[in-house]
Amino acid sequence: MEASKREKTCAELVQGEWYVRQEELEKYEANGWDKFHEYGLSFDYVEADTFDNQPKGYHRFQISWGGPSDELRFYSLDKVEYWYLDWFDGASIDVTDEVVIKDLYEHFDIEGHIDDNI
Repeated sequence: MEASKREKTCAELVQGEWYVRQEELEKYEANGWDKFHEYGLSFDYVEADTFDNQPKGYHRFQISWGGPSDELRFYSLDKVEYWYLDWFDGASIDVTDEVVIKDLYEHFDIEGHIDDNI
């Protein structure tokens, strides 16, 4: 009997998953964000201390949900993280300097989703 293969951790998968999402976002960006409202699940604000070890609030663009799920967390335009999450595991990478992120933030702001007073 063949030994079972070890499942990859979120830390091992997060960069590759970001490349897939980045490519999708760039396609929407290239089309002026046309039909972007059909992409992803929600955009909301997560209050500070909603989760353990989460002292700061952030705007969350939830792209998918379940196992696995992924999202972008906008702490500000100066700090944006892409998170890849699976049951009892999760990993993030900093995507602040990606051009598509700056344009996406601006799109959310123009649409009235960003509240700078929070």
